[in-house]
Amino acid sequence: MLRCLALLMLLCPAALRAQPVQLTYAGYVAGLNIFAFHATADLGGGSYRVETGYRTSGLLGAFVSGDLHTLAVGHWRDGAAVPVQYQTWGLWRGDKREMLIEYVAGQPNVRKAIPPIAGEREPVSLADQANTIDTLSGFAHLTRLVNETGKCAAQARMFDGRRLVAVTVVDRGMETLEPDAAAMHAGLALRCDMTSRQLAGFAFDDGRDPLATETRGTLWYARPLIGAPMMPVRMSFELHLFGHATMYLGAAKLAQPTVITRPAG
Repeated sequence: MLRCLALLMLLCPAALRAQPVQLTYAGYVAGLNIFAFHATADLGGGSYRVETGYRTSGLLGAFVSGDLHTLAVGHWRDGAAVPVQYQTWGLWRGDKREMLIEYVAGQPNVRKAIPPIAGEREPVSLADQANTIDTLSGFAHLTRLVNETGKCAAQARMFDGRRLVAVTVVDRGMETLEPDAAAMHAGLALRCDMTSRQLAGFAFDDGRDPLATETRGTLWYARPLIGAPMMPVRMSFELHLFGHATMYLGAAKLAQPTVITRPAG
């Protein structure tokens, strides 16, 4: 009976009032650890805040050096994520990368873009930008949906300051994850299959066919520890040039609500 109660606490949907949670993932390709990823998510109450960090290592680091950070803040309206600000900063292949977007009445306003968008890719029109959300707000919305309904069917148009993409998530029901030395979670998890297709903002040296940009991935949601919301405990997707990649949740801990700010410099 106690075992059944614990299982229910780990899997049942509920209103999202859990504490913020810090998550640490390891990314693998062909059995090799090639990047590290961490996330801090505070999705309870009337607002949300999600911060992530990504750093290449191993084989990928030898080809593509990267140390990138992303932060999104917003609030909830009728269960939907309404972004207020989105920003990224860091280095990619030794070059400085920055993006700052502020939202006014559903319209994203790009306040800073390094390198400039005009020299890199075709700009996304203001009409196409309207009523889009950023990628982390999309994650926040999906995670809230999973926690409150136990389902993950969703669609969204996302704009990160450079690209416009359409994302569709399909609910595949509960699935059993096999144990893995890199993973802290094994057992039942909600499987969510995701398809992303770029619609605009193509680089000048790329093709313009949305079908050619289609990528697929899978997220498995479960509660990583008591008191935490259901979060992705495993993710898989196609990594450009390297093929199939899998991210395993290796550590999780509850955190106190904090104000996450962009470091100076």
